[in-house]
Amino acid sequence: MQLQINGTEVIAVFSKYMNERLALQLIDKEDGSCYTVVTVNLVDEELSNKNCAFIDTNNNGARILGWLERNSFGRLTGRDGISGYCIYPEFEFKEDLITSKADDLFGEVTK
Repeated sequence: MQLQINGTEVIAVFSKYMNERLALQLIDKEDGSCYTVVTVNLVDEELSNKNCAFIDTNNNGARILGWLERNSFGRLTGRDGISGYCIYPEFEFKEDLITSKADDLFGEVTK
C-alpha cells in the first residue's frame, strides 16, 4: 500500500505510548524521519476501545481525518477528547492494521 500525504511518501507505524495506548506515526519513506505523529495521548480521557486513539488535529489539521478514512485506516467514532482549548476526535483503527507488522503493510523505510 502506497501512502502519500502532501506529496511526501510515508510509512504508517503503529506503536504504543508508555500507558499502552495506541500511537500512530507517519515516517518519511525517503529519509526515515518522522513526518508527523498522528495521534495524541490524552491520559484523562476514556477511549471507546483498545483500537481507538485521539487524532492530533491541532498539529495536523482537520484534513488528517479525511486522509485516514480515504486510506482505509478505520473510522471516526463521533466522540471527542478535550485538552486545554483543543478538541481531538476519537478514531477507531482497523485491528488488522494495528496487529500487522508495519513493513508488511506499507513497505520498508529507505535509508
